[in-house]
Amino acid sequence: MRFDNLNGKFGEAGKAIIDLAGSLLLLIPVCLVILIISWPYVAGSWTIMEGSRESSGLPILFLLKSLLLAFPVLLILQGVATACRSVVRIFAIGRP
Repeated sequence: MRFDNLNGKFGEAGKAIIDLAGSLLLLIPVCLVILIISWPYVAGSWTIMEGSRESSGLPILFLLKSLLLAFPVLLILQGVATACRSVVRIFAIGRP
């Protein structure tokens, strides 16, 4: 995550620490909450193989609702990648 108003005041190590903290303290926990809250909603939709109530609607609405689970999972993966990159940047400061 980028905090542009803070990034300008710090060097490379400071920016990496801010990115690491933002990923671990904000992005990943929020995504976990979204995942936990949306799980029963999506599971219920899959249980009944939910379709649209409209006659011209989507017959496979349960697949569309599955994106509610894909979204936080992909963001968690991105957060882990950002955290790993930040750790590498923190420990690589001062090395050639």
